[in-house]
Amino acid sequence: MKTLEDWVSDHREYLDGEEPGEGHLEKFRHKLHAQQGMIRQRERMRLVFRVAAAVVVTAGLAWGLFYFTQLSRQAKEPIAGMPKELKEAELFYSQQLQSRYDAIRNLHFPDEAVKTKLLHDLNQTDDSFTRLQEDLKADPENEMTFDAMIKYYQTRLDVVNNVISNLRQVLINNHHQTLKAEKSHETIV
Repeated sequence: MKTLEDWVSDHREYLDGEEPGEGHLEKFRHKLHAQQGMIRQRERMRLVFRVAAAVVVTAGLAWGLFYFTQLSRQAKEPIAGMPKELKEAELFYSQQLQSRYDAIRNLHFPDEAVKTKLLHDLNQTDDSFTRLQEDLKADPENEMTFDAMIKYYQTRLDVVNNVISNLRQVLINNHHQTLKAEKSHETIV
């Protein structure tokens, strides 16, 4: 009785003589290119989802800040009988906020409409600030109202600074993801 090894040795010419059929290499290359195309498409979709997520986060921040940071014409107009310290504080914080808005304007957004909406929302005044202004008109000597207005400006400036930091981080991450996707696309091709 012959062993398997003996049988393979006896029939080696028959077993080694077979070559892949005509066009086998082309079929293999076609399948490989199709698979690489699917990988590229997945990477593009990931990038699109990341950009969409960044836009959604930015829009969510703008919407959330809408209720917190409304700045109306009333807030921009000086209040008659306003204490000198409050006028100076309002001028200082207005200048600081304006410089932050200019920083946002200088950022490169994938969608300029999002930038416009964000700046519009940041310029709105909320109801609590309007009430503070009315309280100050009624009693210009009330230090609690004065302190509350200063706190309002400080909080508003902190929020805008946080928005700028978050926007810069999101925009930097999107830029790095774009470069990474382009680099990986070049190495595949």
